[in-house]
Amino acid sequence: LKRIKQKTAQNLQATNITVPQVTQFDKADITDLEEFRQQNKAVISEQGGKLTMIIFVMKALVASLKKYPQFNTSLSPDGKQLVQKHFYHIAVAVDTPNGLVVPVIQDVDKKSILELSQEIVAMSQTARKGQLKASQMQGSSMTISSLGGIGGTAFTPIVNWPDVAILGLSASQ
Repeated sequence: LKRIKQKTAQNLQATNITVPQVTQFDKADITDLEEFRQQNKAVISEQGGKLTMIIFVMKALVASLKKYPQFNTSLSPDGKQLVQKHFYHIAVAVDTPNGLVVPVIQDVDKKSILELSQEIVAMSQTARKGQLKASQMQGSSMTISSLGGIGGTAFTPIVNWPDVAILGLSASQ
């Protein structure tokens, strides 16, 4: 295995032992949102972005973190305390030829849909080239992992420690 895949496996195993795993599945009607996305994706594309469902989920996740601040925390290294965060940096898992990496998009609450879209495109390209810096993969409030590209209806992602929660997305329909 390449070094990044070895490190990913080690981190996921350690997290699986350290952070309690709870899974909740639910559905949401995104009919209107998908219609909006389809109507606007060409405009966003012309400006260097890609209007994916992840962008909208990031914005919804920030609203959820504001409503439920206990999820906008980190587990302290000794596992005895939660550290409250006062920012909204969302990590997005990206599958690359070298393995899974999790770049962090900072200040999601302060950015427009266009800005987020452009940043995700740029960050994903950097990740796939293997050029992400360690600092670009740290300090998240929460992580989004999406298996929409491979289908399915639900899955159980592993929390990206020191975050206390992760949102797993399956294919939209």
